[in-house]
This record gives sequence, C-alpha cells and structure tokens, in this order.
Amino acid sequence: MQPKFAFTVNTPDTRTKALSWSGDMEKTFGKLSEFGYDGVELFVRDPRELDVERIKQLLAGNGPLAAAVGTGPVVAEDKLFLTHDDAVVRKDAIARAETVVDFAAALGCQMNVGKFRGNTGGDSRKKAWMDDAMREIASYAQRKNVFITIDTNLRSMI
Repeated sequence: MQPKFAFTVNTPDTRTKALSWSGDMEKTFGKLSEFGYDGVELFVRDPRELDVERIKQLLAGNGPLAAAVGTGPVVAEDKLFLTHDDAVVRKDAIARAETVVDFAAALGCQMNVGKFRGNTGGDSRKKAWMDDAMREIASYAQRKNVFITIDTNLRSMI
C-alpha cells in the first residue's frame, strides 16, 4: 500500500525544526495516525546516526508508512549539496546521498531530493556537476530499488 496523505517528520539526528514535526517518534507516529495521516516523509541529516530497526518497528507499530526520506537537513545543517564550489564537499554530498538511499531502501520507500541538488545559477559547470552527481546517485539508487523524486524549483536548476 502506498501512503496517500503524509506529513514530514524529523528523525532524531536533525536539529532543523522548520516545516516538519519533531520530537519522540513513537508519540509523533501515533498522533499522525490519529490525525488521519497514513504516511510520513522522514527528514534525515545523517542516517548512519539512526537506529533503523527501531524506526522500522515504530512505523510498523503505529500505523503510518514511510512514504519518503527527505534530504533537507543534509543541506540545512551540514551544508552538503551537489553544486558546491568545493569538489570535496560535492564528493561528500554524493556519499551522504548514498547513505540516504540505503536508509530509504531499508524502509521500502523513495528518496526525495530538493535543495540538496544545489543551485546552478545559470553556471554550466554547476549544471554539469549536478547532472553527473544525480546520475551517480540514481545509478546507486537503482541497484537498491529506490526511486528518487525531485522536488524542484525549475529556476534553481537552469
């Protein structure tokens, strides 16, 4: 079953509180189920810091399904994105994306990429960096059977 109505929830590794629900995940998942949500988009910063099995148990025991894993905190908190001027940061961003893909695979959901792409500002080098990185991440995600959705503001991509 695919969730039809989902709400964004921060995982314990995040500090960002904007546009998402934060707090005890067990209580959060229970409340969202009570409110009629049948899914959650989990906003993550670094999935390596999470207890994936515990999160899977909480999701299974409280009703909502994992609809997606969002990458917003990766940018907001760790300043990792695919069009960064520093090649080392871009490489670290791709590596982090792969950990997010692994997390999404463990939960059986998709990965949502928004601001994590970065902004090209019309710079052809940055567009090439973003395109190359997305191809690499998509190839990795395909091997893990994870779909990637792109939350986009087209102006930021051109």
